[in-house]
Amino acid sequence: MQNIKMLHLNNSGEAVIANGASLSGEIDVRGFSHLWVRMPAAWTAADIALHTSEESGGTFSLLRDNAASAVIIDGCSTNDSYVGINMLVGLRYVKLASVSAADPAVAVNQAAARTIQYAMEV
Repeated sequence: MQNIKMLHLNNSGEAVIANGASLSGEIDVRGFSHLWVRMPAAWTAADIALHTSEESGGTFSLLRDNAASAVIIDGCSTNDSYVGINMLVGLRYVKLASVSAADPAVAVNQAAARTIQYAMEV
């Protein structure tokens, strides 16, 4: 895990997972290779997986690595750290998904609206 200060990254924003939902809105990651997320202080126990699509509003699928394992961010990360994923090259749209730590194909609905800060690097 790396600690990154949001001030040092120009391409940042917030992804919201609505109350009772498990997916955030879309993030356009075109041209970036790294995504850093900062967990909110309040969080229904779950990990975060990335769902990707080639087009806005398209069908989103779970991002998997070369070993066919889901790309996961540990949901237990503290809210003062940014956790990075460096697998964005070639992707266009990403949604952050609240998922079961035991099975990333199982959605975990959040008990309230959650705002996850993110930043992207080339």
